[in-house]
Amino acid sequence: MSRIKAALATLAVTATGLAGALAVQSPAAATYDQCPDRNFCIFYNADSSGYQGWFTEGTDDLGVALGGKLQDQTSAVWNRSTKPWCLYEHAKQNGTGVPGHALMVWPGWKGSIAGVRASDGFAWNDQVSSLRPAISGFGWYCLTTWDNLR
Repeated sequence: MSRIKAALATLAVTATGLAGALAVQSPAAATYDQCPDRNFCIFYNADSSGYQGWFTEGTDDLGVALGGKLQDQTSAVWNRSTKPWCLYEHAKQNGTGVPGHALMVWPGWKGSIAGVRASDGFAWNDQVSSLRPAISGFGWYCLTTWDNLR
């Protein structure tokens, strides 16, 4: 694979519900160390190897973002931003009335979600389909019921 193909592929914001800057790192090069400051990063494998994506504003559909490489294929996260983020079980779940699970990830939290379970037993490994920063108001919240990673 050429160095150009192994370099970051920057994706433009599109009209399909994507927002913010996002990038995908090739599997051979991805590690936690590649996650930029002030971003929320997701990883294909629990040890941060494999594909990696980072976000500043999130996406309504990981099936579209990053070429779909991390749609229901996320096993680790790192919140390097200054606010909590929400992971959603379904695409377009955040605020559209689509039912499903949400997981709030607090600033600074880094690690595998492979063993994380919701209060009803739902397992988060390879189940993330959309993600967004949490909403502030009277505290932080996701647009559905959620569990917390602090």
